[in-house]
Amino acid sequence: MNGPTKREYDALRTLSGGLVESRGGLHPAGEGKIKSMLAAGWIEEVPEGAVGRQLGYRITEAGEAVLKAGCAPKPPRRPSRLQAMPPRIGAMPPRIRPLR
Repeated sequence: MNGPTKREYDALRTLSGGLVESRGGLHPAGEGKIKSMLAAGWIEEVPEGAVGRQLGYRITEAGEAVLKAGCAPKPPRRPSRLQAMPPRIGAMPPRIRPLR
């Protein structure tokens, strides 16, 4: 795994500072993102009772390092069709003749 996606980065930012959150507190990261962050070692499960009666999650040192490194930059946008095409209309001659 290269770096965190936007959703993973947002979940790590939520957990920064030693907070323990339930699965619902890590929105918009879904079940798949949470599993991938657990597999990468960025977060760890906290036993039941830490957040009421639910299983909670907290950030690890590896997760703090990933958070400090930042989110991957967005790829550059391709120019739109209008920017890529040359203009078809050239300079138009004046419609009124100059006075003599």
